[in-house]
Amino acid sequence: MSTNRIFLDERSTDREAVLANAARAATGLDAIGVREGDAVALLLRNDFAFIEATQACALIGAYCVPINWHGKPDDVSYILNDVKASVLVAHADLIAPLRGNLPPGLTILVVPTPSEVEVELGKAGELTPDDALWHDWLTGHAPWTGDPKRSRATLIYTSGTTGRPKGVKRQPSTPEQASAYAELMRTVYGVTKGCRVLIGGPLYHASPNACLRQAIAQAEIILLQSKFDAERTLAAIERHRITHAVMVPTMFIRLVKLPQEIRRRYNVSSLKWIIHTGAPCPPEIKAELMAWWGPVIYETYGGTEVGAVMLSTPQDWLAHPGSVGQLTPGARIAIYGDDGVPVAPGSIGEIYVRQPALADFTYLGRSTIPLRSPFGHGHQWRREHLSRGNRAGPGAMSRRQRLRRIWHPGR
Repeated sequence: MSTNRIFLDERSTDREAVLANAARAATGLDAIGVREGDAVALLLRNDFAFIEATQACALIGAYCVPINWHGKPDDVSYILNDVKASVLVAHADLIAPLRGNLPPGLTILVVPTPSEVEVELGKAGELTPDDALWHDWLTGHAPWTGDPKRSRATLIYTSGTTGRPKGVKRQPSTPEQASAYAELMRTVYGVTKGCRVLIGGPLYHASPNACLRQAIAQAEIILLQSKFDAERTLAAIERHRITHAVMVPTMFIRLVKLPQEIRRRYNVSSLKWIIHTGAPCPPEIKAELMAWWGPVIYETYGGTEVGAVMLSTPQDWLAHPGSVGQLTPGARIAIYGDDGVPVAPGSIGEIYVRQPALADFTYLGRSTIPLRSPFGHGHQWRREHLSRGNRAGPGAMSRRQRLRRIWHPGR
């Protein structure tokens, strides 16, 4: 089987071809006027162009801003105006509803709708004579040869459950943070040289996006899916001998609902590390999946702002069902009462979390709010609501502890 390939369902391309396109796109973005620290927005489904644009932004030190393409035109327009993107790379069918309602001066690069989407969803999108097509545009540029820029994280917008989505903008990482972050990603996603990774969710989400950014340099196979289908996923795991995957509990539920005769049809013994996040997984679902796939299910707990602060290994979870495990390397958690004093075990309090492997952040366009931090002035942290103290075991934290409020300190 060929290696160093990137798949979108059945279609594939060579990884080096994707990286070469990214280098050309970096030169093209620089020629347009995109500078270090500027924003390039992506309105793309899972596609090779998503990876090319992401890597191009990394080369020139720009912020890549993936937008949830399920959003309404007003939601997309809000983000484009809020982030002040100078360039938008978009699939043809996704940009169609936005035409005539885009920020002035925005350069638009159009990617034809993938054939997989046309078949699955019946959407193609009309191209106009004035559209600059992504592939034609980037092939007109030489590969980037500029000096490497400081590492910047993808600028992810929160889901907007407490109002309008907020852009989480990080400072460029220091060399020490970049090294610590790479180690954190190895700890959480298990990505190492030669692994075969299935990314089972949209790349505009933080976790699939973070996994992709690690896998592009390490994995010998990356498999993106245009749409999740439980049986097709099993077939892909067997065909590509997938070792690692990023999923969410909804996918687990669909998988365990498959009839036994379909489950037995596919060999999933290659699986070593399945990480899930995004929501709690019903304990009975995870237990059934581990009985089927073996002890390969990992769970991370955190958020867009602070990354992964907890990790539950299969062994952690089997020992303490419902637990989200223990602190990731370097992470800190403190639980305080309203009086500012640490609470006793079993008491209600506020959770403060920090992961120093991630560069500090601000919410784009929002002034910093000076608040007391248990980790010292000027450090990124996150405050959450704790419903009841932990009973999951030494060092472990229960999923009963829910995220409620997010803050960051003044400088």
